[in-house]
Formats: sequence, structure tokens, C-alpha cells
Amino acid sequence: MTVYIQEHTFGAGKWIYTGYKNAWESIGYKVVFFNNNITPAGDYYVMITDGAAEQHLNLITNSKQCFLYTQPNHFPEPWGTHPNFQCHCSDEVITKLNDMTNVKKWTFSTVTQFFNKWKNVTTVPLAFDNIGYNRIKIDYKFDVCFIGGIANNGFNEKIHIMNETLGYISKKFNCGFFINKNLSHKQENYVLNASKIAINIHDAYQRKLGLDTNERTFKSLGVNGMLVSDEIAQIKDMFSFINMSNDSNKLVSFIEAHINDNNLEQHKDSNVDFILKNHTYIHRVNKLLQL
Repeated sequence: MTVYIQEHTFGAGKWIYTGYKNAWESIGYKVVFFNNNITPAGDYYVMITDGAAEQHLNLITNSKQCFLYTQPNHFPEPWGTHPNFQCHCSDEVITKLNDMTNVKKWTFSTVTQFFNKWKNVTTVPLAFDNIGYNRIKIDYKFDVCFIGGIANNGFNEKIHIMNETLGYISKKFNCGFFINKNLSHKQENYVLNASKIAINIHDAYQRKLGLDTNERTFKSLGVNGMLVSDEIAQIKDMFSFINMSNDSNKLVSFIEAHINDNNLEQHKDSNVDFILKNHTYIHRVNKLLQL
């Protein structure tokens, strides 16, 4: 069986769907990335976003199963005024997709009233790519690390959060902060392993709404094993053991406590084991197949 996955060549989508590719292949499927019109033969599955659904409606219609990533069809203010937060499916196409029995609709975020035009959407959070990344025991080079980009959501809010939080933390610890450095998988894997603690920062809408978390949450826990984060409701629901705060002073105190913990390595091993048992992309593929 072949799985056709819509190609994402930059940003978080590149890493997320590479994780899905690795997972599908690990359980015996052939994977083909596509970014234009294709004519597949035989039975096939397809993973595609709702923004590309109208262009590829024939591909969706003829698939054995289509795993359609759906955006909310409306988003609260002020973010909902920007195209980055708007569903690009017309009401007519949404209705067609809702009526297709082979279409399984899913989203990274917690499903709320913002999906009111979509039917039967399932929350399938992001996950850890345990094939592309792995934990190795090496000497620590950093106290705390952060690897990510300044993703402008249309309001350019994240850069201010990152500057304030990471700037404050960098004065207190030996930090490995790599922002917009486009690190390779190998380099990213090394930095996460060479750090005692990993930190996570989210965008303003994620802090406010709490509906989703980024892939960094799972990658930090799956490779480094110890994470402190800003406050996100979805993280609290999945990982109650993570210390979280939007206050930089509290984040510093959390980092200090972990660094000085004589049982840090045991706690990291436990967290990595928890991720591998519950939150890999293989787990997410199996959930999609059960929809």
C-alpha cells in the first residue's frame, strides 16, 4: 500500500511530515511526497491539508482513505482576521468532504467550537520522530538549549516572547540557543543530547487559547528527556510532570532545580521512556488508521 503525503518543504511542516513518512515506512508502507497533480494506481492512502483539498479533490475521492488535516473554519480575534488563521476550504468543499466516508478528518489542536462547520474531527497531537532522532549519552556542553525559528504568524508576536524569555535565561546559564539557524537533524540531535535541560517557547495565540503545542515539546522529551516550558493547556493535559510558567523568573528556578537534581539522569530516562511508549509518530499513524 502506498501513502501519498502532501509535501512541505519548509518550516515545521517539513519536520512533522518527515516524521509521518518515517512512521509509515517503519510499519511497512511505501511513502511518496507530492506537491502537484498525480495519478496514482491501485489502492492508496493520502495525507493532505484542507488548504489543498479543492485542487486535489479527485485524489481524495479515489483514495482508499484520506487523512485530511483540518484547520478551524473560524478563529477568535485578533488572529482570525489574518489569512494564516483562516480555513481555505469553501463551504461547498467542506460539505463535500464531510459527506465522504473515506475521509478521516484530524487536527493537531484540541477540537473546539472553532471547527463547527467540520464534522467528526479528531484531535491527533504532534509527536516524536524516534526514527529521525535518538537519545545518546554524551558530555554536556550546555545547561539549557532551545532550537527553533521566529515564525511570524502574521502579527509577529513570538519574537517578542522569545527575546524577553530567552534573553533573560541566557544571562543566568550556559545556553545553547539556535534560532533561525536551520540546523540539520544530526546537529539538532547533538544539541539536545549535549544539554542538561531543554526549554520550549510558544506563540501568543497558543498561550492564550491552549489548543495545541509544537513539535519541540515531544522532540525535547524524546531526545533530551527534561523540558521546562511556557504555559500551554494541551501540554498540561498530556504531560502533567512538566514544569511550566510564563514568568521568566519561575522558568529560571525550574531550570536551576533540574540542574541541581541528583536524580536528573533517572528522571530524563523515565521521560524518554514515556514518550517512546506513548507519543511517537508511529502511535499517531496507528491512531489515524483506527479512525
